[in-house]
Amino acid sequence: MPDITPNQGLTLPNATDNANGPLAFDDYNDDVENRLVQRYSSLTDRSVRNPTPAIGELAYIQSIDEYQRFQTPSWKSVRAVDKTPRAVVSRAISQSIPNNALTVITWDTIVINDYVTPMFSLGAPTIITMTEPGFYSISAHVSFAPNAAGYRQIRIEMNGNPITAQSLNNLGASVGIDLNIGANVYTPTAIDQIRVTVFQNSGGALGTSTSPIIPRLSVARIG
Repeated sequence: MPDITPNQGLTLPNATDNANGPLAFDDYNDDVENRLVQRYSSLTDRSVRNPTPAIGELAYIQSIDEYQRFQTPSWKSVRAVDKTPRAVVSRAISQSIPNNALTVITWDTIVINDYVTPMFSLGAPTIITMTEPGFYSISAHVSFAPNAAGYRQIRIEMNGNPITAQSLNNLGASVGIDLNIGANVYTPTAIDQIRVTVFQNSGGALGTSTSPIIPRLSVARIG
């Protein structure tokens, strides 16, 4: 009878067993292989070579530079921080905001956009797309140029619908106004989009400002 190790249950040949080296190695390999970090060139490669994984198996997929663990009924990502969906964008040049009109902020600078599937593109500069299901943390900041009239508003929108907003009256002082808001949201899809809109009614067009804080939008998956 083979010996079974007490911790991981590996099959080892017993000294009194009949000698059968190949069979002993086969048994040991069956026990050990699904406990290793298995390496595959792609998801397809893994599906072909390991069609029936066991719970707890760990695999590295080279094509997407990602570790995954198997938890019935599917493989789940095991990510380092730099493999978590996240994007931070900013506005380096003042954007003119019309009077009395809700306006979408256009982002012109990428600060972070390093996930496997990028969440932001300068070809679609008003939106960040949450590229996989999960909980996301969102924060936004916009500064307005000095003006003594009216009030200012900032909103975070998901698929065009507001999820949080902040308004501030100018109180008659000709100074700049800074607005900061944040929200946590859940998306069950990989296509939901985040954007920032602002409003001002100073009586004329009013620009955003990079002082004292540059306008910025941050979206990151947290769970």
